[in-house]
Amino acid sequence: MNSTHGSTGISAALWSEETWAAEWNCSARKVHQLRKHPQFPVDATVVLGPRAVRFRVERLAHFAAILAQETPPSEPRQLLAGKAAKAQRVARADEQTSS
Repeated sequence: MNSTHGSTGISAALWSEETWAAEWNCSARKVHQLRKHPQFPVDATVVLGPRAVRFRVERLAHFAAILAQETPPSEPRQLLAGKAAKAQRVARADEQTSS
């Protein structure tokens, strides 16, 4: 991906925040959260000006691989308890209908 857009010389390998959010199918808020992640590559951010921040696509791909290897967060205790209670209710209902 060494192509450039027109005569501006802006590399196609740089994404804006909006492009990153669209490509990853997430919100701008999630992009901000991801930038604060402890594994976020420091060299992924390119500051072109005070309000022009871009992100290196290849570093974001590396970051995505890191995120994919992380264990997903467990569900809250209340949700797990509710699922267990529902499974018990379903099991009891199945027993009553089969007898």
